[in-house]
Amino acid sequence: MKPRVTLALLFTLLLSSLLFPQEHADKNTVSIIPEVAAFHEVIVPIWHKAYPAKDFAALRTAGGDVKRLAEPILSVALPGILREKADKWNQAKEFFQKSYQEYMAAAAGADDQRLLKAAEELHRGYEGMVRVMVPVLKEMDAFHRTLYVAYHTDVPGKDGKALKGKVATLAAESESILKAALPKWMEGKEVLFREKARLLRSAVAELEAVSAVENEKFDKPAAALERVHTAYQVLEAVFE
Repeated sequence: MKPRVTLALLFTLLLSSLLFPQEHADKNTVSIIPEVAAFHEVIVPIWHKAYPAKDFAALRTAGGDVKRLAEPILSVALPGILREKADKWNQAKEFFQKSYQEYMAAAAGADDQRLLKAAEELHRGYEGMVRVMVPVLKEMDAFHRTLYVAYHTDVPGKDGKALKGKVATLAAESESILKAALPKWMEGKEVLFREKARLLRSAVAELEAVSAVENEKFDKPAAALERVHTAYQVLEAVFE
């Protein structure tokens, strides 16, 4: 049960810390999906109040808000920065949809135990989406936003100047990842995380070296960025 509480707390903290700096950002570089964020409004009282108290009246009454806030999630389009996670998102959304439908059916019935189980599954479904959507570390989120624009805009557009302009930022952000503190529930992966973070920093250092060469052909920094992108994906996989 503890990992679930931790994820919900993590989501709450990230909403407060990430939404403000991203307020005026390109929506394709923001990983918070507003429709999922809005569902937090109903899942908190269900999970932290009605469920532990076995307040079946409150669980049934919540059905209206569950439906109002769940329906928009089912048709939401992923922002660009999350499209590489489309398969995981679709799996999470499918589970959420089933748990939402079961909750509505249970709330309309008279079986209290079924309703309790449905509330638990609804919470699991919500957290599944949160796992896909919310970066575990704010340092990785910052790096990913810079990398996303470089990888999906600068390289396809062969904009060498724009790409070089992001190298110093990627270097600083990869250093921040190296120094980042992991949440307690990730302590068992500390060694693996540090190893992969160093590999990411090395890949960025290679990009720095290539980008520092005057009149370098675009294909070399583009290839170096590809290695940075791969190293980031390997690091991100540590949290799965």
